[in-house]
Amino acid sequence: MISHILFDLDGTLLDSAKDLHACLCKVLAAHNQPNISLETVQLHLNVGAVGFLKLAFGDNITPEKLEALREEFLQYYEDLIFEGQAHFFPGTIEMLNQLEAKNLSWGIVTNKRERFTRPILKNLGLLDKASVVICADHVKQTKPAPEPLHLACETLKINIKDCCYVGDSLADMLAAKAAPMPGLLALWGYWRYLQYPIQGWPNASILHQPDDLLVWL
Repeated sequence: MISHILFDLDGTLLDSAKDLHACLCKVLAAHNQPNISLETVQLHLNVGAVGFLKLAFGDNITPEKLEALREEFLQYYEDLIFEGQAHFFPGTIEMLNQLEAKNLSWGIVTNKRERFTRPILKNLGLLDKASVVICADHVKQTKPAPEPLHLACETLKINIKDCCYVGDSLADMLAAKAAPMPGLLALWGYWRYLQYPIQGWPNASILHQPDDLLVWL
């Protein structure tokens, strides 16, 4: 019986598209490059900071230059955490409240670094409510490897069979399958921008809106 629900963060609970766009524009302005539209960023939300920078500066950028731009981007992002426009997708906070009302614990397993994750959750009033927060720098292998999900269960001292994982990407579903635990695919988040095909994805039950999780449970 499922007693703990683990969530991906960006694209599942959190919409940080505007903050990512703002940081990219700051990097571009600092290097006298033309801006990229928010809509373009939204269509590439699954590529990460390096992907955004390659999109803006081209694939021929040297690894050294790319790493320097990446650190610049991440510093802008860290500076923006408490002043940015990141917000939770509609219905997700209500869903978390309902889980708590049913005495079901929930936690976060993300490929975002701890230096960003914990301040964001604290700023949004959820850090103390999460039963566990596992970030990229807590493990040797991030998703799609199952190590972050295993670490979450070890930290909580619970059996993997008592957990499920809610995410919005193929990496999330592959991690859930490898764990193994049920993988629930959230289509209310970044998927609505990306619209990538999901046929044949492993281990995935479809959630069209946050309330669907409560029905599934």
